Order: sequence, then C-alpha cells, then structure tokens
Amino acid sequence: MTKTLAMAASDFLANTAVTYLSLELRGLERGDQVWIDADDPFRLWVYWAGSSPGDYIRVFTARSAAAMM
Repeated sequence: MTKTLAMAASDFLANTAVTYLSLELRGLERGDQVWIDADDPFRLWVYWAGSSPGDYIRVFTARSAAAMM
C-alpha cells in the first residue's frame, strides 16, 4: 500500500507498535516505485528515489496479533 488515505484507512490492521513521524506524509514521493516481482509473487521490489521527508509503505503479510479485529 502506498497511498496516504489508504494507509490511514487500514491503520487498524497494522502493528500498533509502529510510530509514524508524519501521518500526512505517508506514501511515496515522486520517482519512488514499489512493485511485486512478476516471476516471484513473494518478492517485493522497492526503489527509493526521494530523500526527504522519507517514505512509508505498508506491506500486508499476515494478521498482526495486536490488531483489533
């Protein structure tokens, strides 16, 4: 997940021990890329082109035991 609003909507699924420095700036900057490998769907490629203020992505792998469901 790379979009700010989508990340906010799915915060309840995340590990609640994570502290984001800026909720409004979550997501990717111009030039950054994230994609799933076409040959290996268990491999995630991340290309960070930006530098500041930083980037956040959310990768769903399994249910967090701390998540309220």
